[in-house]
Amino acid sequence: KLEDLKTPKLLSVDDAFYEGNLLLLPGSHKLSFVTMTSLYDNRACRNMGVFRKMFDMLAREYNLGHIILDCGPHNNTLNKVLCLSADYILPTAHAEHFSVNAIRCFFHDVVSQWMAWRQEHMEKIRKIGFKEEGYFRFDSTPKVLPV
Repeated sequence: KLEDLKTPKLLSVDDAFYEGNLLLLPGSHKLSFVTMTSLYDNRACRNMGVFRKMFDMLAREYNLGHIILDCGPHNNTLNKVLCLSADYILPTAHAEHFSVNAIRCFFHDVVSQWMAWRQEHMEKIRKIGFKEEGYFRFDSTPKVLPV
């Protein structure tokens, strides 16, 4: 349950450059096995909100101004949920042909698929009739920062 979620512990990067202002949430290879689906639509929809709720809890507990996610280049459900839980997306690119094609594909194919997926997700939420916190709703579209 979302209300049972506890704030994860962050690790401080001990480096003079960051002056104690860089905290890390250690990743895990187990995230690659996370499934956001369920046989029950209401549970699957709630599962989608766990990352947004965790980000909000981290920001409050540690007084964070920004949370930076580093996602692999995969178009899977986990990345969709992570990216749609974010306020901003900063795609990486170099000044070369392959990066230009990757950015074009990201905007024309991936983002449009994510928005269609989000719309389907919102339709499920409307049918279920959730009256709880909106962490799982993905009401706002993340803004894409310039590359």
